[in-house]
Amino acid sequence: IINIRPMHVAFRRHVGPYENVPESIFDELERWAVRRRLNGPRIWMGLGHDAPLATPPGKLRFDAALVVPGPFEPRGRIGYQLI
Repeated sequence: IINIRPMHVAFRRHVGPYENVPESIFDELERWAVRRRLNGPRIWMGLGHDAPLATPPGKLRFDAALVVPGPFEPRGRIGYQLI
């Protein structure tokens, strides 16, 4: 177990098999960050929420995530989480 500090992240969710996560969701998140003029370096994460053997493939949740400086109001397809 490694304890990490809480982090604010912007994320774009994919629902479905993990192997079908398109790389384009990271590109979409990058474009969002550029529009908001978030300075680098960027810290990227892929968050798998479900166990593939316990969850039906069509219900698996994966978040492409980017660490951001603080909370924000989510709009459109980009959400906010504190992890």
